Amino acid sequence: MSVALRVKAEQPDVPCIFITKDTNLRIRADGMGLDSENYEERGFSIDELYPGAAELRVDSDIIDELYQAREVTVAFRESPQATAAYENDELTQGLEPSQKLLYANEYVRLVDRHEESHTAMARLLPQSNKIVALATTRPGFSGCWGIKPRNKEQHFALDCLLDDNIKLVTLLGKAGTGKTLIALAAGLQKATEEQAYSKLLVARPIFPLGKDVGYLPGGIEDKLNPWMQPIFDNVEFLMGLNEEGIPQIINENGEVTTSDINFQEFEKLDFLKYEGPVDPPYTGGFGNTFRWKNWHANVFITYSFGNKLRLSQDFAASYSDLDAMPKEFKNRWVKPGDELFTDVPAIASRRQYYNDYTLGYAYNAYNYSTARIADGGFIRLKEVSLTYDVPKTFLAKIRVKSASLKLQATNLCLLYADKKLNGQDPEFFNSGGVASPMPRQFTFTLRFGL
Repeated sequence: MSVALRVKAEQPDVPCIFITKDTNLRIRADGMGLDSENYEERGFSIDELYPGAAELRVDSDIIDELYQAREVTVAFRESPQATAAYENDELTQGLEPSQKLLYANEYVRLVDRHEESHTAMARLLPQSNKIVALATTRPGFSGCWGIKPRNKEQHFALDCLLDDNIKLVTLLGKAGTGKTLIALAAGLQKATEEQAYSKLLVARPIFPLGKDVGYLPGGIEDKLNPWMQPIFDNVEFLMGLNEEGIPQIINENGEVTTSDINFQEFEKLDFLKYEGPVDPPYTGGFGNTFRWKNWHANVFITYSFGNKLRLSQDFAASYSDLDAMPKEFKNRWVKPGDELFTDVPAIASRRQYYNDYTLGYAYNAYNYSTARIADGGFIRLKEVSLTYDVPKTFLAKIRVKSASLKLQATNLCLLYADKKLNGQDPEFFNSGGVASPMPRQFTFTLRFGL
């Protein structure tokens, strides 16, 4: 309330309303001549909010100059209709009166009045009488932590997040539009690459997800996991490869690095991530036999779930002709930009290897990172057999008591296994990774009873 009283005293011509759910405070405010209202939660449509972006029809000269000089000088004037709003009749020509108000740092899509395909994206700086091009469209922009915007809204969001002059940015949109990923990428870019800030803090409000179902089991990390998991997933996605295809790891100090990691660290262990048990907590099998006249068909399926596997440690800073390459090398980083689609590191060049004597640390850490963890669960078609019992009427003629023919297939296939295994068998593994798959066996049996 003291802040509201100060605002009213300093700006008597501007309406100042004190909003609170505290009845006593509202009574005190009324007694001191301060307008007050009760806070009421009201639903609203996203269309009612300030969009932060607009589309303007302009002459082609403005768009051409924006591409060439990266900024255009335009005269703005303060609007008497709203606080912190500006006007420019030339830019807003043909728009409704409610759409003619322009704001600082508002993003615009400029469209040529005579050529619809001639467009540009820009940001308004009316306080400086300028229209500036986006940082994400400048020549040589290679993305932010491997992230490149794919539509105009993502261009707008990343541009304002990377501008140190904008102190507060709010992003609003549907789930899956990249808000969290872009914000984290921009924050990491500022804190690690540009070192404009010493620390990046991520916080989320703890509000119920769906219906309350009581207390969650486990410790505090387990309880917070449903809210923080989207953050973890996006950070893990960003912690892939750098622009040269070298693995990036979070070290014991929480820093993103390629080789500055202490493998002998025994005090700072918070950077280590527990993925799950090695031994499967759930195993079993089920089968069935189908009979029709003299035919018998048998199907047996085994399954296992709940454990994790560490893939083989095949990656290194250098290789020789004696090294065997796994299937993952087909999906490795080859050229700049591949870090957006794969987390398999590049085969380092001799120049990279000799310029960085600690490069082996990056590949060794990658071998023991979350990228080399696979789900150990599987569903296996263990056995399929088909048996035919020879009719006794025929056996009596050849003086044989019984006879049957059986065709059996064992370890026929995996109905489910983690794709990261690339054909390796999850059921048989050792401390160094997973072993060779069990071979398929086909057996034909002819049985007689004399």
